[in-house]
Amino acid sequence: ALIGLVATDWGLWAASDDDVGVGLHTYDPETDVADSYGPYTTGLSGFKGLAVQGDSLVVVHGGDDVTKVAISSGGAVRNEENLSGRNFDAMASDGDNLLYLMDSGGAVVRFMTSSNEYQVVLNESDGFETLSAIAMNTSGDDPYLAVFEDTVGELRCFPFSSESVLSDTVEQSFSSTTTVDALHATEEVLYAGGNGGVLAIYRSGPWVTLEEQASETLAADEALSIRFDSDQAGEYTVSLGSTVGTILASGSVEAGASESLTLSVSDEFSEGRNRLVVQVSNSDGEGYDSILVDVDNPPSTVEFSDEHVGFGDSEIVLNFQGIDDEDLEQYEVYYATEEFSDSALPEDMLSVVAEPGEMVFVSIPNLVNGQQYFVGIRAVDDGGKQGALSAVLSIIPEPAVGAAALAGEQGGCTGLNSTGTNRLVMSAVPFMLIGLIHRRKKNAC
Repeated sequence: ALIGLVATDWGLWAASDDDVGVGLHTYDPETDVADSYGPYTTGLSGFKGLAVQGDSLVVVHGGDDVTKVAISSGGAVRNEENLSGRNFDAMASDGDNLLYLMDSGGAVVRFMTSSNEYQVVLNESDGFETLSAIAMNTSGDDPYLAVFEDTVGELRCFPFSSESVLSDTVEQSFSSTTTVDALHATEEVLYAGGNGGVLAIYRSGPWVTLEEQASETLAADEALSIRFDSDQAGEYTVSLGSTVGTILASGSVEAGASESLTLSVSDEFSEGRNRLVVQVSNSDGEGYDSILVDVDNPPSTVEFSDEHVGFGDSEIVLNFQGIDDEDLEQYEVYYATEEFSDSALPEDMLSVVAEPGEMVFVSIPNLVNGQQYFVGIRAVDDGGKQGALSAVLSIIPEPAVGAAALAGEQGGCTGLNSTGTNRLVMSAVPFMLIGLIHRRKKNAC
């Protein structure tokens, strides 16, 4: 039966409940190979915890039983000192040099894996009676060891010196109305799990609460209202993306007071979801909270000019560079025999599905030759939001001219218009004329 797991840089170690004690197994997720170095067996039953310490695995069995297993050889060494009366229930390890065993009877004992020796560092003289959880953080500028004193319901943090020596003076303490039986320590936050499914978060700096933003989606230049409070006074910043993102606002907040701000959705906001972070700082540290703000701007305006429009026989042909908006869904191509604007669009419209940034080719068929038409384009995003109408251009479809007519003869096949008004295709006419004149006697399609 699986009774414990611990992760290392090179894989997972698992503890199993075997007939001869606690078995240790390894698994490499990259090669999908299990037990490549084992299994190793401690020879001792009972299990309270498993940790990697340097080149060894340390198993706490309960009571005063502790086993150190060499990873390279599998050799198991049981503690040799008489620690009768100890009840090791948990441990905190940095994976390298520091390993502290928690005696639930009210003590913290350092275990030196290099020499298999013990050193009591905290006990009843430090105000301990019963302990139920332990954790350690050695990263950052302020490493600490945290323990929960269950008798008085208090979480206590003890600092390390630069030489990794544990102080016996409490640096921070927090009260809890429920028992804490699991701790996880980080540089800034201490997570505490209690019976009954309670999860608490502790920190020395300000505790910031940012109200949830209404679910409405905002667009550029629209107002964004937020409200937050802090249990401690300090200086606040409102940042976009993270605590080190673009600062949108700053100021001071009083302890327990609510601060209301109205911001504008600027160009710094990206299309889609944006994280907004409020951070409050003072001499005790920093605290922050965040919300997500949805931004859906109208699509960009299509650049549409004379070189993007041409004609054929009873048709108008468009060839334009699409916009780069990532949420582009389609283009709406409007056309009419009378000029129109964004506020009064014609009924005739073609929908053209396209990908962001690609060239777009559109043919408007079944038109009347010699009739002036007006054409305009606007983009639509995947949320249905419509962009502004492009420039509205005019064009007149004309009948196509046959090859024989271009060569000065009767008959022939359909070719390109020769009036000079077809802006898209007339650049190819001189080259086609050379070919047609050379073959003018054939007159075949």
